[in-house]
Amino acid sequence: MSTEQNNPNSTKLYGVEASAQAVAGDLSVNANVALQHSSLGDFYTQDPRTGVSGPCDQETGPATATCVNLGGNAQTYAPNFTFNVQAQYDVHLANGDTVTPSVTFSHISGQWATLFENRSKNDYLDPRNILGATLAWTHGDMTVSLYGYNLTDQHYVSATLSPIRIAGAPRQFGISLLKSF
Repeated sequence: MSTEQNNPNSTKLYGVEASAQAVAGDLSVNANVALQHSSLGDFYTQDPRTGVSGPCDQETGPATATCVNLGGNAQTYAPNFTFNVQAQYDVHLANGDTVTPSVTFSHISGQWATLFENRSKNDYLDPRNILGATLAWTHGDMTVSLYGYNLTDQHYVSATLSPIRIAGAPRQFGISLLKSF
């Protein structure tokens, strides 16, 4: 059974985002940061994962073990802080080819996967830091890249479909070939 409830009170979601790009010769750096805050308006509801019993009016409750006020809880999948940075350097070879090493780092702060913010039900997603690197060789209209993602092999949960926890991408290595036409 599925139920949809609309919050009768205003939810606040606000923040700031900034990005910067810099190029100095063959070196380029890109970075961005985001800060945000969210807060649900007052409303009562029942978490179907913990059992539903008794009346639960969305505006008046009453507050019980199964009828909870979600006011002040965060919006789902809304981390308070994210940060990404990427740097690359083009190395020009005598034959006109280019070799470009690149490194990326991404941080996502902890966040809630449901509005109920119930740690015992695994609603909290821990912060994560993802490191990646690429080495690309460009020859004419072809580029061959060696890449690695999640180089530290951080094990993390990226989402939930309660009670299922969805694992984030594991460490990956590969080779890609690009041909321009």
